Amino acid sequence: MRSEEIYEANAQQEVLEYLAESGDIDGAALGITRQVLSHGRGSLSAAQEAVFERHVAGEFFRMECGLCGDRMPTNEVVHALAEGNRYCSHCQHLTSKPD
Repeated sequence: MRSEEIYEANAQQEVLEYLAESGDIDGAALGITRQVLSHGRGSLSAAQEAVFERHVAGEFFRMECGLCGDRMPTNEVVHALAEGNRYCSHCQHLTSKPD
């Protein structure tokens, strides 16, 4: 595995751990996320994979900034969710600067 792939896998793991604890997802998406954390994505059935892709990976691994609309790097997602605004680090910086 290349270093970029390892970095992305670690960022995705961090997102999943955050989602499992934060209340940002619920229902089937939460249960499936917990299964991925425990047993890996390869343990999912086709139906579970579809739910995971739509409600977790599609939304949080490819999150768009709530301000500029650019795709956010996965390693910025937890911070954006914790801030509650879903802004990338650049927009977060711009909006936090004093006038």
